Amino acid sequence: MSEIRKRIEAAAQLHIDQPALINDTRSLTWRQLGSIARLESTKLRNLDGYDLGNIAICGPTSYDFFIAMLSAFDLGVTAVLLDPRYPSAWLRQQLVSLGCQLYLHCGNAPTFDAPNLVRHAFKTSTDIDETTEAADFSIFYNRLSTITFTSGSTGSAQPILHLLRHHYYSATGSNANLSVEPGDRWLLSLPLCHVGGLSTIFRCLFGGGAIVLADKSVGMAEQIIRDKVTHLSLVPTQLVRLLQSDLVSEIADQLKVILVGGGTIPDHLLDNARRNGLNVYPTYGSTEMASQIATAGAGHENCMKALTYRELKISDDSEILVRGQTLGWGQKSGANWNLLNHTSGWFHTGDVGQIDDNGCLTVTGRRDNMFVSGGENIHPEQIELALTEIDGVDRVSVVPVEDDEFGHRPVAFVKMRNNGSAPDGDFLLSELKSRLPHFMLPIAFLGWPKEYADPELKPNRSFFVKLASELHGL
Repeated sequence: MSEIRKRIEAAAQLHIDQPALINDTRSLTWRQLGSIARLESTKLRNLDGYDLGNIAICGPTSYDFFIAMLSAFDLGVTAVLLDPRYPSAWLRQQLVSLGCQLYLHCGNAPTFDAPNLVRHAFKTSTDIDETTEAADFSIFYNRLSTITFTSGSTGSAQPILHLLRHHYYSATGSNANLSVEPGDRWLLSLPLCHVGGLSTIFRCLFGGGAIVLADKSVGMAEQIIRDKVTHLSLVPTQLVRLLQSDLVSEIADQLKVILVGGGTIPDHLLDNARRNGLNVYPTYGSTEMASQIATAGAGHENCMKALTYRELKISDDSEILVRGQTLGWGQKSGANWNLLNHTSGWFHTGDVGQIDDNGCLTVTGRRDNMFVSGGENIHPEQIELALTEIDGVDRVSVVPVEDDEFGHRPVAFVKMRNNGSAPDGDFLLSELKSRLPHFMLPIAFLGWPKEYADPELKPNRSFFVKLASELHGL
């Protein structure tokens, strides 16, 4: 047995009888989850036409999605985790490209036909009692692998393959910075089909905490209190909405950790959260690195430092380079898998930033988002940050439109908090004039598109560029 497998097995077995998954009707231990997954995987193995190939799982984060994923782990096949919010044609294309033999659709996930594909509406039918034979729990340290997709914020989402060891090192390094212990409860407020949600499982497994499934029938603040949640992972928009709750003082007494990532985080938002007693820690991560790369921590709340098992450096042209034990195995491009650990193990993130003398990382934008306007380099993230500091602004995306005189000019899509009303361009422009140089001021302020009403769905800049060109020309 390899050394890493011994370490993973020991960590998993240590917490096997701790509460693992909690929802509004039940609480299950890791051992019980393993037993349920073992029984469900046996049913999958016996499906007509299925021959133990890759399993695609699509659906909203739920108990069924969770068990379907554990069942794939038990079978020793790769679990391809798909977001049901993507178009059916795109989902089908990924299934064919990745050679999936079985498609498990949960809840309201779309269904479609594909060559050599077995479709199965997955609904957990197994229940357990004292007579159920306990699984040996090897599902958590056998040949486990996952494929998750990059956010697609700058183009088409790309599949990334991770092995168990990547998830183990990611979780272990995260827990060394902000601990997860028996008795802790982490609310699963991010989708399981993305690495931000998926990584929560491994942090709790190896730390001994429990995962609390989000209950959409109640508000987040209410659920935090009801289910005694201690840990959260949020995107900035979710944090804004949490701070608007009348229960913020109550949840502040209960919550130990709030990780905030997935986009530009305004300083005023962090300051507001801390004034309300919330322990918020900014984090920077990526799908390729199995979630967190650099995160703030106790004693350095405003400083994102590289976590254990990760390394950071800045290239000569200010690009953030990363490497370490959490870097995924490969990325699918066309018919081929490209290894991620090229160029002496360093992965080029495409993000631009700097590291100060104390090892604190600042992310300033993405190389492929920059555009030139009248000879000036513009990083749209700087304009977005200035806009989010204006009272009443909820979400922002800034993109370029072509301009005969300047080459390109910035246009801002803005979602306001007061019932999503249309942005007041004159007001926003007057506020920005004291915050930004003239060449960075947007020439138009457009309403937020309904396609991105979900705060967990990261905006795709290609979509916004096309929409801006269409709307601005009207």
